[in-house]
Amino acid sequence: TVAFEKSMYEKDLGPALRKAHGNKPQYRVVEDGDRTGYQSNAGKAGKRAAKIKSWKLPPRTPEWTPLDCAIWSRIEDDALTLAGPKETKATYGKKLRKAALGLGPAYVKKVCGAMKERIQGVYGAQGHLYKKD
Repeated sequence: TVAFEKSMYEKDLGPALRKAHGNKPQYRVVEDGDRTGYQSNAGKAGKRAAKIKSWKLPPRTPEWTPLDCAIWSRIEDDALTLAGPKETKATYGKKLRKAALGLGPAYVKKVCGAMKERIQGVYGAQGHLYKKD
């Protein structure tokens, strides 16, 4: 929901950026080309309140966003292996968190480090979908 996007910027991402990078007049993030969610008026208001500006990627460029192309799918896969027969929203959320924390900084750094290669691949494919074999 749009209220979620506003809250996510103000209560989650903004404080995490301040914790990691200190109190700055503004923070920059990269967002995918999806026209929903963070593009809503509530999402934009949340970014303003959290002092976040974003670079928006072109639509349909998941290869440019490590979170979309690798990290999130791995978190979901790992959480599903932990899933029990009577899963509640709260227990599934805890399993997602456990899976995310279990990735480790080396994996996240490796995936993010490959971003430049993926962007160059899309550029070399003249904007067409690029998948590394």
